[in-house]
Amino acid sequence: MLLKKLGFTSKENFRAFITVITAGQIIYCAFEAFKASFYTPLITMLNITNTQFGVLFTLIGSAMFFYIPAGWLNNRFTPRQLIISGLIIRIIGTVYMVAVVNASYISLCLVALSWGIVDAFFWPAILNGTRLFASEENQGIAFGLLESGRRAMELGMNTLALFIFAALGSSPTAMRIIITAYTFLIVLWVFLSFKFIPNIKLLKSETSTEKNKEALSGLIKALLYPEVWLSGIIGMSVYTAYIAVVYSVPYMQNVFGLSTSQAVVFGLFNASGIGILGGIIGGLLGDKVFKSPVKMLSYSLLLTVVVLLGIVLTPKNPNYLYISMILMFIYSFVIFISRSVYFAPIGEANIPKEFSGSAMAVASFLTYSPVFWAYGVNGALIDMNKDNPSQGYYYIFLIGLIFTIIGALSAIILSKLIKIRKEKNKIESNAN
Repeated sequence: MLLKKLGFTSKENFRAFITVITAGQIIYCAFEAFKASFYTPLITMLNITNTQFGVLFTLIGSAMFFYIPAGWLNNRFTPRQLIISGLIIRIIGTVYMVAVVNASYISLCLVALSWGIVDAFFWPAILNGTRLFASEENQGIAFGLLESGRRAMELGMNTLALFIFAALGSSPTAMRIIITAYTFLIVLWVFLSFKFIPNIKLLKSETSTEKNKEALSGLIKALLYPEVWLSGIIGMSVYTAYIAVVYSVPYMQNVFGLSTSQAVVFGLFNASGIGILGGIIGGLLGDKVFKSPVKMLSYSLLLTVVVLLGIVLTPKNPNYLYISMILMFIYSFVIFISRSVYFAPIGEANIPKEFSGSAMAVASFLTYSPVFWAYGVNGALIDMNKDNPSQGYYYIFLIGLIFTIIGALSAIILSKLIKIRKEKNKIESNAN
């Protein structure tokens, strides 16, 4: 009964959904998941600077250049095929990173680039699987569970990593042990994906050539939907603001004097604990309260604008520590609420499932484009203002504020567009 209320038709359907959303976090558990809570230990292990660390994430963000071509892949192949392929390729890169001590920076860049290419087809496959295994009426809840599930896994894994650090010390060796252990989890999820994710085939063509043409046609159709592009712009705005959350740990540490252990605990709660609540609440608000994920995004982004103004204007000295912590917690909460549903508009707009994969890829192209530049810019801002750290973080949050305003306006426009299209479809349906 509960599964049906959540939009799942069977236990097999629910198992497939759970495998998909957990795979969406497992693939990142051995590197990206550490970027917030274990920022300093990670760059120490890799022996790189803040700017170089930012460049690595910029290269991972090169996925934006491949998202649209990967839209063809997401039409041509099933989510199951793409998810398994992405996990296997990721394992190879992670093994190299931990096996080679003092690996050259060039080789690290090549690994990061390969991960960016994988992301281009893997993440849209996760999003497409999330949509396909949930009902159209519960898209907000489905994507909220995706976000909350990922944050819960991140919190659990980072908490375990914290215990390992306590036992072994915050050393590069401890970091390598943690990454190695989590790489074995990725291997496990390859087998789980084989077992529980069905091969859902939406293409109607029979021959390989016809399937290629049908997949390309679906990509072109997805590119012509304004709802897809507006959804991507909203996602881009939310994700730019989320990247600022990543820097909340060094921000509190360098500007307000938190110790390393205090900063790690703050990061675990701010980046993962709040994310778990935000994902669940965001999905429920979108589907059950606002009856529209897009409408909810309009309000959550407007609230984010207000909170970011508070963060930017709050004096940067230890006397305002608790005020700043409260603002950061609220900021993280509304960002995770927004993140939980920023792909739900694809389902709310009734984009045909036949090219849902392409629609997710195009939206992902815009949503994650900040990864290509924001980490590099933010890292450079920090390094350029070493003598005055608060100034560097001021600019980081100011960038987030500007993009959040753009996102709020886009959400308002998209909400009106979806309403107009639904009314038009209703009139046409009654006429027939």
